[in-house]
Amino acid sequence: MFNFALVTTLEIAAVLLIILGFIYEEKVIDFEDRVLRIFLRRLNLSKRHKAELKRAEFIERSRYVPEIPDDDVIGRYVA
Repeated sequence: MFNFALVTTLEIAAVLLIILGFIYEEKVIDFEDRVLRIFLRRLNLSKRHKAELKRAEFIERSRYVPEIPDDDVIGRYVA
């Protein structure tokens, strides 16, 4: 019984939303555009954040300075 009532309520709500979508078409389109802009902005910020993390990790790794060998060992290396 509960399942039938729930499905019927959802169907009625869907029909009402479709009717309201036709009546307020411009507002619905504006809302969809706004949601899309927000989603794309969040996606762009996420990509930028990941790129900044990679860059910071690269900078941290590039700060490594190898040890300078002793003077007697330098002679064996070819420049």
